[in-house]
Amino acid sequence: MSNPELLAIYLRDHHSTAGGAIELCRRVSKSNSENEFGRKAEVLAAELSRDRTVLEEVMAAVDVDTSRVKDAGAWIAEKLGRLKLNGRVVSYSPLSRVVEFEALAMGVAGKIRLWRSLQIARQSDERLAGFDFDALIERAQDQRATVETLHQKAVEVAFVEGGGA
Repeated sequence: MSNPELLAIYLRDHHSTAGGAIELCRRVSKSNSENEFGRKAEVLAAELSRDRTVLEEVMAAVDVDTSRVKDAGAWIAEKLGRLKLNGRVVSYSPLSRVVEFEALAMGVAGKIRLWRSLQIARQSDERLAGFDFDALIERAQDQRATVETLHQKAVEVAFVEGGGA
């Protein structure tokens, strides 16, 4: 059986960061509601929410509760992330979009590592046997490709096309 204390910490950390990523994705969607970035971010936010639900099912299977403190900390961190300098005092900037997609790319990369780690942990913890980590990894890789494409387009809009949406 896997080390229960370490696994609990690991799962709680990923649960909290998943919440932050969902909030960030929803913000990207709202800030870009009139363009392709917003529409794709809305779909991505729904997928990230479904993945977080699967993570909660994993946590329940191994008897790990969520951490309100960690979840609140991630929520606060996402809100504080809105204060970043983006070249504009009060409005959304094309640079905001670039940085937000970079953050989402890191989050999705971390999720791929989560599913791969749980796939390995399953070798010593039969409670993880019922989860299709291969499918979850594949979905996360598709999400990574989507985020990378959106990031590239955001960079083009901000730095090549002069910042329009």
